[in-house]
This record gives sequence, C-alpha cells and structure tokens, in this order.
Amino acid sequence: MLLGGCILAACASHNFPSIQDAMKSMCHSGGVVHPNSRLQGFYLKKYKVFLAMIKNQQFYMKIMNK
Repeated sequence: MLLGGCILAACASHNFPSIQDAMKSMCHSGGVVHPNSRLQGFYLKKYKVFLAMIKNQQFYMKIMNK
C-alpha cells in the first residue's frame, strides 16, 4: 500500500514517465526471511498482550457509549 502510493506520487510529480518505469525503479526482489524459532515465545507473549489490548479497548468503548 505504501509503496504503491509512492509510485503514484512519483508519476504525478513527473519524476517518471510511466507507472511501469516507476515500478521498475522503485521495486526490487528481496531475500526470503525465515522464522527464528528461538523467538517464538517472545512473539507469543506479544500476541497475548495484543489480544488483551483489544479486549480492553472494547470494554472502554462500551463504557463511553453508555
């Protein structure tokens, strides 16, 4: 999403003659990122915090909408 907006902006500002030219210049293949199993516990904890934050936010919204 962000890169697409940048490509369109670069074309709109006439930095590239076409969207295809902007894409060729701004988009490149990257490497493959493999998961690090040693960090699984850390990210599981972060996910649990995220779920708690969602639940809390829903509770706060109920309070504010009364």
